[in-house]
Amino acid sequence: MSAFFLLFCYNVFGDIMNPFTMKLRRKTNYFEGYYVRVIDQNKSFNKAFIFGMTSNKKDPHAFMQLVDGDNHSTKYYRFDLDDFNYDQNSISMPGIRLTSTSISIELDDFSIKGEFTNIVGLQKRHGSNSAMSFLHILPMKTYQEIVIMDSVFTGSYIIDSKTTSLNGTTYIEKTYGYHFPRNWIWIQSSTFDKDVLLSCSIGEAKMIGIPFKGYVISLIYKGEQYRFATYLKDKIIVKQEPGKVEIIASNKKTRLAIKAISSKPITLVGPGLKSEMIMDVFESITSNVEIELTNNSNKTIVKSIGTHVGMENMYEN
Repeated sequence: MSAFFLLFCYNVFGDIMNPFTMKLRRKTNYFEGYYVRVIDQNKSFNKAFIFGMTSNKKDPHAFMQLVDGDNHSTKYYRFDLDDFNYDQNSISMPGIRLTSTSISIELDDFSIKGEFTNIVGLQKRHGSNSAMSFLHILPMKTYQEIVIMDSVFTGSYIIDSKTTSLNGTTYIEKTYGYHFPRNWIWIQSSTFDKDVLLSCSIGEAKMIGIPFKGYVISLIYKGEQYRFATYLKDKIIVKQEPGKVEIIASNKKTRLAIKAISSKPITLVGPGLKSEMIMDVFESITSNVEIELTNNSNKTIVKSIGTHVGMENMYEN
């Protein structure tokens, strides 16, 4: 029995309690990436860092992608795939290290260091703390996990020889598989005017070659977690206008209405067919969202507005 097969079985079945860990579902034409949002308390620092690797046969490499919400810009840093290293709780490239509790980037043009504390994750469903629940063990083209819904970020940022102390929040998710979905909507915010956290993913996925629309919406209000998902057989309605998305998700107990407006999206690079990093992905991390959660008696549990929202609407493109 090969070592790769044993590693595959361990990652799929034996490590469902650790969403951070590299999954490595395939040797070639495969991608895996980590998305890290950092926003300071006064929202003057708003950036995302994407760390990952692709084993595409034509262009295998590791990378870091900077998403700069302050300057509405992005930059792609390439590394040799052999320079990508990992263990159960960390990944690294030259000058870069991400762990489940910290981040360190020291490059020629900037550096950032920080720690994640008071970490908020997802509660277990069906015996797993995976956002996808049992779906993460099924054969699909794309998988997504929430590593950290929220945490306290403490650190510093250096650019042009100027050091800025940072105190804020962090959100981390990871995506892995063979290529991104054909179409999707993604909304994320931890900067609401009330004690609310939101992560919303809706996409057209394939399982055993059969297309279907899947979704997972996680909302936390004052520590109480609410989830709406395909595997829970919840209902969902999606309405779209240019630059705007309205979503209504409901089950027998609760109803969640989401209204998101995109602002100044920029073009990122994502994995296309065979995990080749050639797909244009249009993302904003300066969008706005309004949510209202009600119970089955139509009584409002919480209504809140979020700013500096992460948003992708790949149905429009």
